[in-house]
Amino acid sequence: MELTTNIDDRVSLEVTAQNAKAGAIVMTDDGEVIYVKGMKAWDDGVLDRRLSIEGVLRQGKVYPDPKGEGAFVSQGMRGTQYVLEMETYRVL
Repeated sequence: MELTTNIDDRVSLEVTAQNAKAGAIVMTDDGEVIYVKGMKAWDDGVLDRRLSIEGVLRQGKVYPDPKGEGAFVSQGMRGTQYVLEMETYRVL
């Protein structure tokens, strides 16, 4: 599924549950990262498992842009990220 054409739509995806520094994510088979809105981390029983997940796909800022120059740059993420307002999921 092409994510950019489904922004603000309700989507149903098969993905892999992962954790990232900025929160819980799901990874598509194409390697796209989608942050799960409001979720800090997946439970151990779900982490690294395949999921069927449904919700509304958004695009926005998960983490502020990095600040600074050269060797003194703060942590952050440039641009926008995919964010899922998750409604349901099930482990496959």
